[in-house]
Amino acid sequence: MGVVLLVLLAAALSGQVICFHERELVEKLLQNYHKGLRPIPANSSRAKSPTLVNISIKLVQIFEMDVKKQVLITSVWLKQAWFDPALRWNESNHAGIDEVSLSPLEVWVPDTVLLNNADTSGMGKPVGMNNPLLVTSYGTVRWLAPVILKSSCKLDVRYFPFDEQFCRLKFASWTYGSSTMHLKPEETEILQNYTESGEWNLERVYPLTSLSKSTRIRHTESKFAVTYVIHIRRKVFYYFVYLIAPCILTSFMTLIVFTLPPESGERMVVGVTILLSLIVFFLLASTHIPETSEAVPLIGRYYASTIIEITCALVLTCWVLRFHHYNTSVGKVPTWVRVYILGYVAKVVRYKVPDQNRATAEGIEEGGDGDTAGNDTTESSLARRRLPKEPSGITMMAKRVLRKAEEENTQEEWQLAARVVNRLFLICYLVAVVLSIFGVFLDVPGVLVARPLPPTTGDD
Repeated sequence: MGVVLLVLLAAALSGQVICFHERELVEKLLQNYHKGLRPIPANSSRAKSPTLVNISIKLVQIFEMDVKKQVLITSVWLKQAWFDPALRWNESNHAGIDEVSLSPLEVWVPDTVLLNNADTSGMGKPVGMNNPLLVTSYGTVRWLAPVILKSSCKLDVRYFPFDEQFCRLKFASWTYGSSTMHLKPEETEILQNYTESGEWNLERVYPLTSLSKSTRIRHTESKFAVTYVIHIRRKVFYYFVYLIAPCILTSFMTLIVFTLPPESGERMVVGVTILLSLIVFFLLASTHIPETSEAVPLIGRYYASTIIEITCALVLTCWVLRFHHYNTSVGKVPTWVRVYILGYVAKVVRYKVPDQNRATAEGIEEGGDGDTAGNDTTESSLARRRLPKEPSGITMMAKRVLRKAEEENTQEEWQLAARVVNRLFLICYLVAVVLSIFGVFLDVPGVLVARPLPPTTGDD
């Protein structure tokens, strides 16, 4: 028991000795140190030799992409390293201490800022000022700061939701130019601690170097900038389930408008209801799209084409209903309806026309008069010729019956034309829906359209 107490007492005394030597070392390092003077390399003969600062990041997580404000929120470990000859010491003179921790408020630190910062509270402020520094006995200073960055990211929404984005994190000194500070990217494993995002697939993160414009008034010297490009691709499953699939189902549901019997009187009601439901989905989709006039998103073009198709389906349904409920007292069936609709169109859409109507259409097509050919082939016209010339009660009743039979025949002919036209419109609408769906998926980058090229320069 006594041995254990002696060991614990020796460890406590050793810790106090180390703390004393470390405090003494820090006081000695900061005794004549001026934090407003940037460190100049010891082997440099020029006073304006640039201070080399190595910068690197480790992307931890993509928190959010605010598509309305076009702001990317990321969790990043930002590391900066440089050499400060004024912070060197001999380990043997300070109990073998090879590393100490200092506050960034006590020594010189590079005023590295995020140029495309979208956080108003951190505009123009160096990144990571609340995190301590690690200084080695050789004068190497390492500054590791876990930070949440809000950066502006210009989105290309032309292919939304099948889009790829290239967001930038552009770092540069706020006051030092290229002659006094050289910012250089350091090779490191950027995605070592990355956590997958539920909305984005991370394709690649790579650094680019460039010269940025001066941020000082009346100072034209450019400065070194390091830009980290974050290449991300949107995950489509969520948008397919909640935006694309309902639109596809709604467009196919419009086929009900052409299959309902005209006598039900529900065609227009169903069509308008489907159109209103699609507009609601379109308003829902607009909440996920940036408010920009530079390009119309792919999903916006698909919704617009579907709305136009359903509107055209309603207009064509009105035409079918007009044929079906045509007022036979206004006039007889025109020649062009018998020739083109009951003749050519019926053959194209494979609709079987009764033999009597087919004979009428073929007779008109061969050159006969439409009204004469149509009337001479009906039994009512033959019966009218057999009626006596002198009017009588029986004659008037017979004419009335014959006139009613002619109107019924004419009505049946109009309804037959309505059914033929309805099948034609049904086929045309189905073809348009299928083409619009193929047009959307064939316009996805990587299918028929080339994927966007990643930027190769750090300039915006």
